[in-house]
Amino acid sequence: FKLLLKKSLKITLTSMLPISVFIFINAEDVLSFLCGKEFVVANKALRIMMLCTVALMLTNLFGNQVLIPKGNEKRYTKSVFIGMWINLILNSILIPKYKSEGAAFATLVTEGFNMIWMGKGCQEEMNYLKNTLCLRTYITSIFIAIILEIACLPIANSLTLFWRLVVKTIVLFVGYYGLLFIQKEEIILSGIQWIKNFIINRK
Repeated sequence: FKLLLKKSLKITLTSMLPISVFIFINAEDVLSFLCGKEFVVANKALRIMMLCTVALMLTNLFGNQVLIPKGNEKRYTKSVFIGMWINLILNSILIPKYKSEGAAFATLVTEGFNMIWMGKGCQEEMNYLKNTLCLRTYITSIFIAIILEIACLPIANSLTLFWRLVVKTIVLFVGYYGLLFIQKEEIILSGIQWIKNFIINRK
């Protein structure tokens, strides 16, 4: 159970973390490309929602993958119920003045509460993950990948919107996954092995 839990978190860190970071730092370009320039004003709300994904990663882990399988639905349900009221109250206060940013912030606070509340019911699992999972591997890799993207901005900013996003995507994701590969991260190595086996079987 704990080994699967650790693997699940590793998969989340290798997939969702770079996507969230990429959208956070390139919110204006992403909105302009997907929705049009008139939606660029929503970049602050989008960035706040990307912060929510960090909390959602952990609430999914604690709630759906620990509390419910272990029969602690009561704590999970309480968290969701209280979180609902927190969200409703904050939305009613923040939306009239701050519009979409207020709604996004209300969601961030709600998910932060759920993360903390559910996490308190998973102390044994949290301690296991802290002692066996090297978070520094992922944090260092994503930090360096961000620096690499910033370094390529002079080139990227001279391109059209589409190609600017292409260059930024390649730099950040290749940088992140390349650094994880150098550090022999389990999920990356497993993915490469799966690709090799797939190619061999196709032959």
